[in-house]
Amino acid sequence: MRDTRAWSKSLVKELADDSVRPLLGPLRPWEVCALEVGLSFLDDHLPGRGIGALWPVLSGYMRLDEDLGPQIRTLRELMGLLAKTGTMREKLDQYVKLPAQVRGFAPCDMPGHKPELSTVFTRRSTPYAAGRHDLYRQTLQKHGLPRDLPTRDAQPSPSSLGSPPEPPNA
Repeated sequence: MRDTRAWSKSLVKELADDSVRPLLGPLRPWEVCALEVGLSFLDDHLPGRGIGALWPVLSGYMRLDEDLGPQIRTLRELMGLLAKTGTMREKLDQYVKLPAQVRGFAPCDMPGHKPELSTVFTRRSTPYAAGRHDLYRQTLQKHGLPRDLPTRDAQPSPSSLGSPPEPPNA
């Protein structure tokens, strides 16, 4: 089974430090990373859109640029169960209650105490896990690249299609 959390180990280690972990409340460090990688994607590719725009993208109901397909698949995998609407809303409710200094994203125009589907999150600097935003972008770009796919000009070889090789000319 693939380890979908390996990308965040250094960040999780920083967030799990004895001086930071108590600030995370009920959220686990990897949950913070999973939420924030989703918020990062949203801020990069749908700036100004509320959190409600992420679920249609992850589920395939909202199509973005075709080139983003691999990143969206990677994002869905990295977020795991947090990519589900109900789970993500529950965790976001907990996330917005965290002290601002540990959150890599700030909610804008949040009318109540809970984020709504229209709530926009924007990046913010934080003294804890300061390299998180670069890590999120790099992870989505690195892991979101198609691997081992033929280029558009490449023609599949007969053996890759399961056909027997052509006999040599005698």
